[in-house]
Amino acid sequence: MKPYASYKPSGVSWLGGDIPSQWLSKRIKHVTAMRSGEGITAEAIDESGTYPVYGGNGIRGFTVEKTHSGEFVLVGRQGALCGNVHYVVGDFWASEHAVVSTLYAGDNPRWATYMLEFMNLGQYSLAAAQPGLAVDTIQQLKLPVPPPDEQQVITDYLDVETVRIDTLIHEKDELIGLLKEARASVIDRAVQPRQTKAAPLKRYVKGIATGPFGSALHSEDYVSGGAFLINPTHIVLGKLAPDADVSLSNETARALSVYRFKAGDIVVGRRGEMGRCAVVPDDGEAYYCGTGCLMLFPDTSKVVPSYLAMVISSTPSKDWLSLESVGSTMENLNSEILARLPCFIPCIDEQIFLLEQIQTEIAAFDNLLTYVHDEITLLKELRAATIADAVLGRVDVRTAPKQ
Repeated sequence: MKPYASYKPSGVSWLGGDIPSQWLSKRIKHVTAMRSGEGITAEAIDESGTYPVYGGNGIRGFTVEKTHSGEFVLVGRQGALCGNVHYVVGDFWASEHAVVSTLYAGDNPRWATYMLEFMNLGQYSLAAAQPGLAVDTIQQLKLPVPPPDEQQVITDYLDVETVRIDTLIHEKDELIGLLKEARASVIDRAVQPRQTKAAPLKRYVKGIATGPFGSALHSEDYVSGGAFLINPTHIVLGKLAPDADVSLSNETARALSVYRFKAGDIVVGRRGEMGRCAVVPDDGEAYYCGTGCLMLFPDTSKVVPSYLAMVISSTPSKDWLSLESVGSTMENLNSEILARLPCFIPCIDEQIFLLEQIQTEIAAFDNLLTYVHDEITLLKELRAATIADAVLGRVDVRTAPKQ
């Protein structure tokens, strides 16, 4: 594709640079009317119904009444995915956690969806604990606006290209699922019952402790570049994957010293996916237990920590923990339940033999999974760049080869 014939200064502070000469710079309020949706009680929302209910993070469920009918762009006003954008056509209920954007005559809702998605509106949220968008602030932002006929061409082009990329991402996600199943089968085979009898996990550990309560640690306490805090999301494929932005200052770390892991301890996620765990490595880093995890202290005279972690993460253990866990909306594990987990643990020598036997296979699967994850990251970057090039006029999509 070729660039436009001529460009001019954009006049858009967050964008800088130039835009095609025939495009305009407008405030969002001159392109679309934005208004928060209507309140709705949880009791009025069901798993099925006549009309979808859109909240801050997309569809929440269904209800029997509607607030809107037509073609709109919805922006999440509150929630973890604050600023996310949805193109909606038809009848629906928009809750107070969604901002309904009604495009003025001549402007294309699909084009606006791509434009607002590129703008990453979540960066303008006002609060950290419960992110929220201020409609008045968003409406004052400027954006580059092409003529209506070009909006349609841009939309048609992006509809094709994003579907192509999204399909590839979906295929990669399915491949990851298959690889994880195959990896799990290797672990299950290694820890399947042999001559040993089942015994509760508590016989193989010196203790189990729960991470700090919410009152002892808040998200506002997180700093960047401090001591790593481990929550369930930081446990990936049996290894720690800490986030430098979710860490503790020296002062907070001292106050929570009792929750610092030692090398060889096991961290177990107690929320969400059951059986998620990892052995704390001896790599010189400081790791602390987060509120969503349990601390497990293996008795190394009876069990190799990495073997015990493998037992906990096996399919039979996951199934047992899911059945025993508490919580209606999210599975929740406590130390008492984990202590009762039935474990088939052979002698130390056999544990070491089994670990050595599957080490190569597990490493091969982990390498494949890392490779596919990297491919997905590149595809997502390609998707974002494709949208940016089109909605910012870096390329003239009218010169694209016909699909």
